[in-house]
Amino acid sequence: MFLVKFINHITTKPLLKKFSYLFIFLVLFSFSKADAQQQLATQIQIPAYSNMTVGQIFQVLNEKHGTLFSFNSNILQADSVIQLSAYKGSLYGFLDHTLGKEYSFKEIGKHIIIQFTPQRMAVDVEVQSQDKNKVVITGYIKNIRTNTPISDASIFDRDALLSTLTDKNGYFELDVKKKISLIAVNVSKAMFRDTSVLVIFPIDTEVGSKRRKFGYFTEYEQDNGFYRSFFGRVFLSPAQSIQNMNLGGLFLYSPYQISMTPGLSSHGFIRSQIVNKFSINILGGSTAGVKGLEIGGVFNLNQYDMEGLQLVGGFNVVGGDVNGVQVAGISNQVFGDVKGVQLTGGLNKADTVKGVQISGIGNMMKESAGATQLAGGFNHSKGTVSNQVAGIANIGNKVKGIQLAGLVNIADSSDYPIGLLNLIKNGEKSISIAISY
Repeated sequence: MFLVKFINHITTKPLLKKFSYLFIFLVLFSFSKADAQQQLATQIQIPAYSNMTVGQIFQVLNEKHGTLFSFNSNILQADSVIQLSAYKGSLYGFLDHTLGKEYSFKEIGKHIIIQFTPQRMAVDVEVQSQDKNKVVITGYIKNIRTNTPISDASIFDRDALLSTLTDKNGYFELDVKKKISLIAVNVSKAMFRDTSVLVIFPIDTEVGSKRRKFGYFTEYEQDNGFYRSFFGRVFLSPAQSIQNMNLGGLFLYSPYQISMTPGLSSHGFIRSQIVNKFSINILGGSTAGVKGLEIGGVFNLNQYDMEGLQLVGGFNVVGGDVNGVQVAGISNQVFGDVKGVQLTGGLNKADTVKGVQISGIGNMMKESAGATQLAGGFNHSKGTVSNQVAGIANIGNKVKGIQLAGLVNIADSSDYPIGLLNLIKNGEKSISIAISY
């Protein structure tokens, strides 16, 4: 079921070096097994069911054991009907028996991640060079069935915040600071089962060292348009898009990050999978998200969520949700929901807003959860909005409060439209003001 491979590699050096250059490499196990520590090992008992959907089975497991499942609905459909025989054993065994060998399971936080992984990979690693300050780990990744190289596979370590991609020959290089005692070189590639390589440095080993905290974004598979946006196309490399596809919703926490541009960051290539408490981008930066404070000179790019305060002289772009305050000189663009305040001299844009949008030019949103829009130019809402105040025009579907514009108000229904021209389809109250000289 799982790939287990052992590679012993010992590099000899003069006796004066003693054991300082001793390296032991163990290609251990796939991620699906490595992370199956708690929930996947839970003992369950399921009675036989007939004509039950996959979604209903997951609901039963959630109700009985509190297990949360995340998967791509295009690969595993929740409404698929299966015949379920009685089962008693581990949760991992049940999923493996029910869904089949082409699926793999890994535990991230409170979620069981189900992936379609029909392919397997083989990993060969060695120490290419070493000096006083670092070790360069090199290796090749191949398809275990066809023996062909696997390109664009993500090679990363969670704790050391190291990451790279394999080239067209399946080759990779990973620079490691020698003071690190243990490196878990994790290999991920879409459609392949994850594999982990442990690189152990016996010298200066710290017992009980704290592991880096990590988490999982449940909505990472939703196409929110972040990579297809203007800033995504211009400032994010194809390699980052591949990295996101390989690693999915996995993210790591870090206290801070500093970047000059998205390609020059203190976190290196793995920057797009890290959530920072404090992030400063001299020109611009790209991260998984922020839980605290982010300051940028020209632009801030967050792949997923932003919680806290985000300040930039130019553009803030968030692929997920915002819970807090965004302040931008030119634009705030959020592909998810906003709970808080968007303030800009230019344009605010979001999916659903619960709070306030304030802009010098315009505000745009699809839905509102009790939001108010204030703009020097225009406001636009495709759903319900509480209040709209604009210097030129307001466009809304349903306005439940005041709709005040210097020129025109347009809506399907509006409680209190005030403007020179009000075009309200189902309005019961309308006030028009005109001044003649």
